[in-house]
Amino acid sequence: MNFRVNSQTNNRQVRYAVAQGRVSSEDQRRKGVSLDAQRHNIEKWSTDNNVVILKESYFDHSAYRGLDEEQEFLDLIEFAKNDRRVSLFLVDEKSRFARSRYTRIVYEEELRRAGVKIHAVSEPNYDTKTVHGVWMDGISITKNEAMSIEIAYHTRKGMKENVSQRDQETGYCYKNGGPPAYGYKHVRVTRGKDRRGKDLVKLIWDIDEERGGIVRQIVIDYWLRKKWSWKMIRDWLNGQSIPSPRGGLWGISTIREICIRALEGEYTGTAFWNRTGKDMRGGGQKWKDPEEWIVVEDAHPVIISPEELQELKAERGPEMEKRKGTNGTGVPKNMNSRWLLSGLNAMGEPFFRCLNGDDHSFVGNQVHEYLFYICNKYKNYGPAGCDKPLWIKKEFEKDVVNAIIERFTDERIRELVEQVNGQLAIDQNDFSEARKHIEKEMDKNDRETKTLMEAIKSAGAKGKIILLGELESLAEQKDALVAQMGELSKERPQIKPLFESDIKNKIKSIEKIMESGTNKDKRDIIRVFIHSIEMDPGTETAHINFFADPFPTKIKTGNLKDLPVRIFDGGDTQI
Repeated sequence: MNFRVNSQTNNRQVRYAVAQGRVSSEDQRRKGVSLDAQRHNIEKWSTDNNVVILKESYFDHSAYRGLDEEQEFLDLIEFAKNDRRVSLFLVDEKSRFARSRYTRIVYEEELRRAGVKIHAVSEPNYDTKTVHGVWMDGISITKNEAMSIEIAYHTRKGMKENVSQRDQETGYCYKNGGPPAYGYKHVRVTRGKDRRGKDLVKLIWDIDEERGGIVRQIVIDYWLRKKWSWKMIRDWLNGQSIPSPRGGLWGISTIREICIRALEGEYTGTAFWNRTGKDMRGGGQKWKDPEEWIVVEDAHPVIISPEELQELKAERGPEMEKRKGTNGTGVPKNMNSRWLLSGLNAMGEPFFRCLNGDDHSFVGNQVHEYLFYICNKYKNYGPAGCDKPLWIKKEFEKDVVNAIIERFTDERIRELVEQVNGQLAIDQNDFSEARKHIEKEMDKNDRETKTLMEAIKSAGAKGKIILLGELESLAEQKDALVAQMGELSKERPQIKPLFESDIKNKIKSIEKIMESGTNKDKRDIIRVFIHSIEMDPGTETAHINFFADPFPTKIKTGNLKDLPVRIFDGGDTQI
C-alpha cells in the first residue's frame, strides 16, 4: 500500500503524437523490426504513457533513397508541425526516423521549432541540454548514418551481381526492380530454394504485347519511316486516346525517352545499369561516367530487331548526337532563363498563368527565329492538353515592364507609402500597447513578490506555509508573463518604414537592369513589383497583380494576327 505519493499514471495529462514506422530492407523484416513489430511497440508505449496518436504512417523505404522523396514522411512532418495538439513524433528507434545525419538534423530542428519532440519508444532518449546527452545523441546519429551507408553499399553490390546473372531457363538477365521500360512487363520466376528452404524469386522482363506494339509504331513506323516529329507522334497518340505509361496524356519528353532508349539498343535486348546514382550520403541523381555503366547484351526479349536498330542509328543518330547535352530547345532551365515571365513568383507560385484551366501557365517556346510564350499544357500535350491555346510574342515582356513604370507615378507612390506606413504604425502601436500591459503586470508581480518575501520573514510556521503557496503562484505567474513577452517579441512587426525615394530608386533601376542586367536580374526586378500575371484567353487581356496594390492593371497583348502561328479549328497549328 502506498501512502507517500499519488500515482503518476493517474496524474498524467493526455498528450498527442504522430507515429512513424519504416523498414528499408528484407533483412530488417527478419530481425524483429518489421512494420508490425514497430507498430506494436509504439502503441504499447502510447497506451502506457497516456498518449493519443492522431496520425500514423508505416511504409517500406529504401536506405539508398532520400527520405525527402517519400511523400508519406513529408506529409507526417507537415501534420506534426501544423497541428497545435501534437507534442511528440513517435518512432520505435531513432534510426526509424532517418539514418542520414542531414535529414535527421534538418527535420528534427523543424519539429523542435514547432514544439514537437522526436521520441524513440525502444531506446534511450538523451537530454541534449546536457553535455553527456549531446555526446550520446551525436554518437547515435553517426552510428545510424554509417549503418545506412553500409546497407546501401552491400545493396548495390548485390544488385551489380544480380544484373550480370542469367536465368537458366530463358537465358535472359535478372532485373533489380523498378519499373520496366515501356513495352515490357515484369515476370517473377521461382528458381530454387535458399538455405532456409524459402523460394528464390527472381525478376525478368517479357514483352507486353500491347505496349510493345505501340513502341514499334512510335519508333519504327512514325519516327523512322515517316520522319514524324515527337510533337506529331504525341498528337497522334493523344488523338487515338492511347494512355501514356502513367495513364494520362502523352508528352514530348516521354516519346523522346522511348526513342532514345531505342537508339541505345534497350529495345534490342541491351540492359543498362549503374548509369545514374547518388553518392552514399544522398544528393541528387546524376549521370555517371560511361566507363562506370554496366551494359549487358541479350538481357531481355527483342522488340526492335538489330537490323532496324542499325537503320535507326544511321537515320536518326546524327540528329540526336547534335542535341546531346541540351534540353532540345536550347532554352536554359534555371533562374537565368531568357524567358523573363516563365517559372515562379517570389512566393513560389506560378507567375504567368492562363485562366483557361487549372495548372495552366505560360512557358517559353521557339520555332525557327520566332520566340513566343505558349500554354504549358499545349506545349507538353498538344490540343488534348489545351483546346484554346494563345501564342504571345516575347515582346510582351516590354509591355509588362512599361506597365510597372507607368503604374508607379509620383501620386501613386505617395499614396502607397502612406498606406503601408499607416498600417505599420497601427501594428507598431498594437505591439507597444501589448508590451506595456505585460510590463505593467510584471512590475505588479515583482511588487507583490517583494511584499510576500517581507511577510514570510515575520510570519509564524502556519503563516509561512500559506504565504509560500502564494509565492509559488506568483512565480508561476511570472514565468507565464515572461513566456508571453517572448512570444510577443516574435510577433513584432519586422517591416521597416517605407520611403518614396526607395520606390523611385527601384523604378529608375528597372530601365538600367533591362538594358544591361543579367536575365536573373531582369526576372528578379519584375518580381519585386508583380505578384502574378493572369491571361484571359477569351478577351486576350492580361491582368497584372501588383504587390501591396489592390487595383489590378489590365494591358492588351497585341493583335494575335501578328503572331508567328495561326490557330485553326481543332487546335492544329501551321507555321
